[in-house]
Amino acid sequence: MNIYLESVNLDEIRNAASAGLADGVAFSHVAFSVDAPDASAKERLEEISREFAFPVCVPVGAVASADMYTEARELAKVSDHIIVQIPLVEDSLIPMAKLSAEGVTICATFVFSAAQAMIAAKAGASAVR
Repeated sequence: MNIYLESVNLDEIRNAASAGLADGVAFSHVAFSVDAPDASAKERLEEISREFAFPVCVPVGAVASADMYTEARELAKVSDHIIVQIPLVEDSLIPMAKLSAEGVTICATFVFSAAQAMIAAKAGASAVR
């Protein structure tokens, strides 16, 4: 089992990582807007990825297929540690397959059944959440 800490606070992540309580980070835009309202999300992702050698799950905010793809590509460029979270909706299947074929690590979210998990796996998601 892996434990992903949902935090964007570097001190919280450091404490959890040093105690062996975090195997990764689940980046939350809501938590980020509260923790660092004037900071850049991309810069915080870069800081987290640079300091910690574990996966950082980051959701796309886009809902249209082309926008999901574009946003996911930009997120993946931040670091090799980034896992792009994409909601499993009809418009996400093509971008998921393309991203997976290009080597982008993706995770399907909003999966509520085994059948959906199979669809996500066929589209190239490495994990389901």
